[in-house]
Amino acid sequence: MGLVTAVFKNAPTGQRRLATTVTGICQYGFIFSILGLYVLSFGKGLGMIFHDVHVCLPVWALVGCALILPFCLTARAMGTWKALIWVNVFTIVGSITIPLADMIVRGVEETRPAGSHFEAVAADLTFDGAMSGLSTFTFAFTSQFMLVEIMSEMKDVRELPKAYAGISAPFQLVAFLLVGLVGYYYMGDSVHGMIADNIPFGLAFRGAAGCLFVHI
Repeated sequence: MGLVTAVFKNAPTGQRRLATTVTGICQYGFIFSILGLYVLSFGKGLGMIFHDVHVCLPVWALVGCALILPFCLTARAMGTWKALIWVNVFTIVGSITIPLADMIVRGVEETRPAGSHFEAVAADLTFDGAMSGLSTFTFAFTSQFMLVEIMSEMKDVRELPKAYAGISAPFQLVAFLLVGLVGYYYMGDSVHGMIADNIPFGLAFRGAAGCLFVHI
């Protein structure tokens, strides 16, 4: 909101109010939607961990909210729980490497479904499928809504480009390429959902789900 005020400081009062209102609606709507996706994601993670317990997703989502509530109530700033930063890194790595390792161990003969094949562009691509893929990418790259808060807690804000473009972006690029290429190799066009959705129930499935829940 401060950026909007700075840009429109010489504009008429009506334009400033309109810009502030529209920006506020977009920001809060976006944040609400993203946090809703986070809730659904860790709710799904809990459901995957306890896949043999027949409880609906909304209940798992509420349980997840109750589990993270103490952290939210005791953290006045993002840097309050510094250990969670490392936990976050390890769990995101675990959530992608565990399923891939499971596929590699089982081999192509077992993982690749009969009839699956490789296509540069799916022949049966639909609008819903395209939007689903686009929304997945959008969700993956929505950390920008936290950047202002991250910048406010940095000792030297000039280090942000180095941290964001020099460390974070390459890490995400490697992670997405690894999951996409390896997952597609072992599953073909039968791959669906998150990478953990493509391995059978078992210890690896629960481990990947646990990493997903903690990471989210």
